[in-house]
Amino acid sequence: MGIDVRQLHVKNAWADDDGAFVFAFDRREPEVAEWVQVLKQRYTGMKLVVGRDKLDEIQGVRHKLLAFETFLDTHPSFQGRVVLIQVALQTSEPNELAAGDVNDVVSRINSRFSTLTYQPVVFLHTQDLTFSQYLALLTVADAFIVTSLREGMALRTHEFVECQEGRWRPLILSEFTGSYSYSGFRSCIAVNPWDTRGTANAIHQALTMSEEEARSRWEDLHNHVTTQTAQAFVTSFLTRLVRANTEHTASLDDPALSLASLPVLKPQSLLPKWKHSARRLILVDFEGTLWRRDLSREGV
Repeated sequence: MGIDVRQLHVKNAWADDDGAFVFAFDRREPEVAEWVQVLKQRYTGMKLVVGRDKLDEIQGVRHKLLAFETFLDTHPSFQGRVVLIQVALQTSEPNELAAGDVNDVVSRINSRFSTLTYQPVVFLHTQDLTFSQYLALLTVADAFIVTSLREGMALRTHEFVECQEGRWRPLILSEFTGSYSYSGFRSCIAVNPWDTRGTANAIHQALTMSEEEARSRWEDLHNHVTTQTAQAFVTSFLTRLVRANTEHTASLDDPALSLASLPVLKPQSLLPKWKHSARRLILVDFEGTLWRRDLSREGV
């Protein structure tokens, strides 16, 4: 979750010294443990790839399914041995077009690869999945995959990392998420969702990764989750803000940057250059965006 819990035990929720309430979880709750056992028994001998996204075009659910289909095509030895459990959350306004596209791909994959005892894609388009069930899914997953086409901080990746303590299974993460580009989640398996074959190869890499490599990657991800807290972000932001203000203040005393050093615009010398120029760029000030407007003087 990206919260600092070094001084406080987290169970369900807690308040820090500044009064900010932070939601957290404990995957050791009895209900979570019960669902973990249910899932282990249901999918005995199977590798589980888990995803949880809103069902819209931006979350890249269809791209994920296409990559999974390509994975089964290019790695036939995994047919009958791996299941994709995709939880699709309903949006505030149902997107029938996105749902239709996704359902078509799900149906095609299951019709191509299913047997009497095996279904490769379990697609759950529901809001009824409890949080305990969700944590259990994250705990038993052999890989968690996010293929968003554009997204900010994907906090479900933080939840997966914390649920994997002791198992250390890999995270497959779109390079178009803020979690990858900003949070420092560089120990994930980064994918471009538009590259279907590359994403399929990433699924194979995750499912065949050695325990040593998986643990090393998890430890780095876990370190980012526990150190990149809201408090750390605010501290970093304020530090850079103070530094920028200090540099700006110092620049005001630099003669080279003073208004007196700026040459006066002489239209008579500018016009000939303007007429003979092949490329022209005009910057027009608007409400002081380029330079602070001085209301005490008349100017252009």
